[in-house]
Amino acid sequence: MTAFHRLLPYTLVILLSLTIAACFAKSGASYNPDALLQIVDGQCLPHQEQQQSPAPCAKVDIAQAYAIYKDRNGPLQYLLIPTSKISGIESPVLQTHTGQALLAHAWQERIWMSRKAGKPVPDDIVSLTINAQRARTQNQLHIHISCLKPEIRTELDGLAPILTPQWRPLRNALQQQVVWAKRISLHELQHDNPFRELAQGPAQQQIASFGLGLATLPGGDFALLASQQTGPFPHPSMEIIQDHACPQVMTVATHN
Repeated sequence: MTAFHRLLPYTLVILLSLTIAACFAKSGASYNPDALLQIVDGQCLPHQEQQQSPAPCAKVDIAQAYAIYKDRNGPLQYLLIPTSKISGIESPVLQTHTGQALLAHAWQERIWMSRKAGKPVPDDIVSLTINAQRARTQNQLHIHISCLKPEIRTELDGLAPILTPQWRPLRNALQQQVVWAKRISLHELQHDNPFRELAQGPAQQQIASFGLGLATLPGGDFALLASQQTGPFPHPSMEIIQDHACPQVMTVATHN
């Protein structure tokens, strides 16, 4: 075996490593994990305080410390973003009073979907999701306010009779290997802390690896959902239950 052939495998490994590093460097040049915080803290909040205009956000609620921002992905998707720095679902501050009302505020702000659509968007189409730490692209907490996938709606309706106020693991449900679900009322959504419920329930000491979701159930209650990110690679976490194209609303709209 010649010296060239002996060195060839090592040369290929080095070239492959350099190629991968170059790809990461290229993607990092255009990727800003603090973009949402910079938009809210650097533009929306000062514009609201100084000019009474929240642009480029749709709304800034100074008293409740959150902003509503139209996501570029999907015709009706909005984000609720705290105006103070909260990294994500793993933040300890969410276990305090700060985290108690955020999901309820996000549900209240679903009205922005109807305003954008120019028609009422039924509650059974709306869903809320928060991704796990490794499944998100931004280092600022944001709640996705968007449409529920039609097939997830059908599946949740079928699961509704077995959901109770206690967390229940469901295997191979809602397009996840394991998802935990519990039934909560509107009063509980408004007065209990869902992040604390998650921490004291299925997440225990691993809350950073969990995503959180919310959707309606027949009869007026809600399903509080949780899923754990597993495996070496990121996946969409709870956001997988959403369809940002909102076919239930936009398909009808295009035929009117």
